[in-house]
Amino acid sequence: MCVERAEAEAILDGDRERAVGLLLRLDELVEANQRLVEANERLEARVAELERRLNRSSRNSSLPPSQDPPSAKRPGGKGSGRKRGGQPGHEGRYRRLLPPERVDEIVEHWPERCQSCAHVFVAGELVDAVQPRRHQVAELPPIAVRVAEHRLHAVCCPGVRPTHAPNSRPRFLGRRSAPGCRRLL
Repeated sequence: MCVERAEAEAILDGDRERAVGLLLRLDELVEANQRLVEANERLEARVAELERRLNRSSRNSSLPPSQDPPSAKRPGGKGSGRKRGGQPGHEGRYRRLLPPERVDEIVEHWPERCQSCAHVFVAGELVDAVQPRRHQVAELPPIAVRVAEHRLHAVCCPGVRPTHAPNSRPRFLGRRSAPGCRRLL
């Protein structure tokens, strides 16, 4: 409610009760305004903190690079001028191929048809034009459980005729698995 000066003077000259009511209301309005100013200051501080946290990256905090937001610029740095990977003349590192006599199985892969004209090759046409590329895959054999059956035989003595079992109790009797197998279970 905005009051012009002329209206304010008219209120003071005329209606004394209305003037007192407005003055009393003025204190309420000042208190409400103070509460709003304080709330605004708190909200501005919160917005500033959230913006500061939003602008954090691995370059200006202890965050790891994986926690950088997608909008963060990655450090470009100066390159060496070389392309990535092995450079010309570099020997390279890879697993050496075994000689063919040490390979357990050789699987031949021949093309079925020409990639240019789609001609289907017949058996007589399958002759190497160049040395074949070799690729070796090493696999571990499947692990199999080895089961040993122990048979405890009893025999009759021809002189005395009672039945006799082995003299000593075998150490494995009563077990279902050997000590090496139990470690795996």
